[in-house]
Amino acid sequence: MKAQELRLGNYTQDQDGNVLVVDGLESDKIDFKVVDRSKFPLKDGWKAEPIPINQDWLKKAGFEYAEGLRMLVMQPEFELCGPDDYEDSVYHHIFFYHSGDSFGFEVSNEWGETGNAMLSKIKYVHQLQNLYFALTGEELRLQL
Repeated sequence: MKAQELRLGNYTQDQDGNVLVVDGLESDKIDFKVVDRSKFPLKDGWKAEPIPINQDWLKKAGFEYAEGLRMLVMQPEFELCGPDDYEDSVYHHIFFYHSGDSFGFEVSNEWGETGNAMLSKIKYVHQLQNLYFALTGEELRLQL
């Protein structure tokens, strides 16, 4: 995991699986906060590691199993372009999905036009958080 990949609020973990959240970023250091304060202080020599995406973490992010599609999906409600952005605003919807080792998303507008992408490089929770923010402008809320 590279420091350049991290944003404030990204989730990581230590070697023992204790969940950490990025609490501060400076050019020469990253500050972390232990989510479960009963685990503080961490063992000497701990280091932050990325959290692999799995079904448990996807469910914490709001994904649900779609029986017909046989995959985990999430469809947040938001507008990419609001009424103040353009005179004739177009409302977009996004549909995230996870199948096997791949993660994907589909964006559609109010006229039914769609575009999609499969991303095999999204393997960690912090990458999903960053992608979600880049596409929606909102933080991905995880229920821990």
